[in-house]
Amino acid sequence: MSLAFLALMSVIFFASSGGNTLLLVLSVLINYALGIVIANGQNNKTTMATYSLIVALISNLGTLAYYKYANWRIDNISNITGHRWRPWM
Repeated sequence: MSLAFLALMSVIFFASSGGNTLLLVLSVLINYALGIVIANGQNNKTTMATYSLIVALISNLGTLAYYKYANWRIDNISNITGHRWRPWM
C-alpha cells in the first residue's frame, strides 16, 4: 500500500510541476513490465532478460538525453544558422 501511495504522490508532484504526466506513466509501466521479464529470466539465464535489460537501458537513457540536451541542441543550431528556431511555438 505504501509503495502505491508513493507512486501516486510522485505522479501528482510531477504533474504539478508542469511535466508530461503521460510520458511518466508510460515510462513507469514499460519499466515495470521489463522489470518483471528481467526478474523471471534471472533463474534460467535467458536471453530475453538480457534483451529486456538492454531495451530498458536504451529507452531510459535515450529519454534522459533527449530532455536534458534538447534545448542545448536547439540553441546551438540557432546560433550556427542565425535563425531563432522554436519548435514549441
